[in-house]
Amino acid sequence: MNLQTQYDLDTAKIIERYKHLQEEKIVFGRLNYWSICKKLKKVIAACGIEKQISLHCGRHSWATLALSKGIPIESVSRVLGHTNIVTTQIYARITSQKLKDNHAKGMNRANEQHQQEIINLKRILDKAYQWFPSFKRFLNMERECLQYGFNEEQTDKLLHGQNVNYSGLLHSNEYRRNALADNVTAQVIRDEKRNLFLHINETPIAQWFKEQFGLSQSQTRKKGFGI
Repeated sequence: MNLQTQYDLDTAKIIERYKHLQEEKIVFGRLNYWSICKKLKKVIAACGIEKQISLHCGRHSWATLALSKGIPIESVSRVLGHTNIVTTQIYARITSQKLKDNHAKGMNRANEQHQQEIINLKRILDKAYQWFPSFKRFLNMERECLQYGFNEEQTDKLLHGQNVNYSGLLHSNEYRRNALADNVTAQVIRDEKRNLFLHINETPIAQWFKEQFGLSQSQTRKKGFGI
């Protein structure tokens, strides 16, 4: 269905809807400002509208709607009978401001919805931490493994208790340095309290980093640069 066909159908529906208000066999009778206002008042009453509406309100509403739908301002100006397009630009400014206001309201609603979703997610996580204490430990270990330099596939294997052979750089947030791992074996160990620890070649990773950086007990708090 093209735009013209839809327009004709909509027009026919409007004529049929207000047919009982016609005093003559033509749609709007003898057209002039006062006769239109008279018929408009009948339509307003029939619709139960309490707000005062004039013919000028109809012109204003149509112009604003037409511009918001993309009709060229030159066409709108001609339909309205404006001799100067500057007059029509008043409607364009109103339309632009309305679009800005609607956009701002939409963004505010989206932000509020996003914040509410975050609150709901945090509530769910808090309950999950209470019901399943190991859940939080696994999340923390997952984050640590990714920070050290393991990819998602390697991290998934580690969290499932599998050994991972690794070659490449491992990063220490504590010392802000990278250590070269040459064909090492990484494994996540769980102690009797179900706490999780990452080991490299059966050595806790914190101790492994110290050995790689050649740090003594008195130097463990010093920070260096990466390689």
